[in-house]
Amino acid sequence: MSRFLTKYVKYSSILENGEPRGWIIGKWFIGYTDVQKGDRSENIDLYLLCSDKFYRQHSDTTSSDSLQIDNTMEYLFNDSAFWCTGWKSETKECISVYPTEEQSRIIEQIFRYYKRHRNVTALICGSTGSGKSILGKLVAKRAKKQYGRVSFTDVYDPTQPGRMFSAVCAKANPTEHSPLVVVLEEVDNIISRVHNKKLGRKSQYYPIQVDGKCTWNWFLDQLNPVSAIQKNVILIMTSNMTLDEFNRMDPSYFRPGRVHVYAEMNKPVCGKRIEIVLDK
Repeated sequence: MSRFLTKYVKYSSILENGEPRGWIIGKWFIGYTDVQKGDRSENIDLYLLCSDKFYRQHSDTTSSDSLQIDNTMEYLFNDSAFWCTGWKSETKECISVYPTEEQSRIIEQIFRYYKRHRNVTALICGSTGSGKSILGKLVAKRAKKQYGRVSFTDVYDPTQPGRMFSAVCAKANPTEHSPLVVVLEEVDNIISRVHNKKLGRKSQYYPIQVDGKCTWNWFLDQLNPVSAIQKNVILIMTSNMTLDEFNRMDPSYFRPGRVHVYAEMNKPVCGKRIEIVLDK
């Protein structure tokens, strides 16, 4: 059903997480979607006024079975305990939970920028339990629904020998309608080691993507839409430190142009989240 809605609906009264909701209009039909949400799932009833021929041609794409099958992503990983340049992939189910209202806002901001520029780098800051770590998986789930295919990894570490970003992109082969979502968890640890020059000893056999301040800045510059080397990438970085704290260390680490969407997330009971678009 999700595939049918995103492909055939031209106008809708509501757009929720990139999907048409409420009253819908397509070239050959008008209709209505009735959504019933539970804690971890939702049920969609679709009512259409259309010809019998159109219904028979597309009844398979509106079935709930199609929705269940079309919920996988390509998960990229490197399972070697030693330094290795190769990446593998396996098919995994997308996360089953749904975003909160606040998470949905930032996801919309990310995809709005991606749609215009085909690249986006987001820095998500917040304390433990604020929901920032799950955001990357929710972005991958949204990409799957919107485009039909997505590659995802949350184990990439640019400071490890042999872990070149170009190798991840080569394995995923992302396109405009099949993006690669990369999550860098606790990026504050990486920046602290970069800033204090404590990244460890270099390898004489394998290149290192990030081995200092200059290579970190160049790493993010690869994804700047103005001069991007890699396209169709959504990079999500999470941190316990805020942007102001990073700027006190060195404002070049996450300056506008290197980071396009920034958000501070608090625990739900602590207040509202601040969302800022750094680069339009």
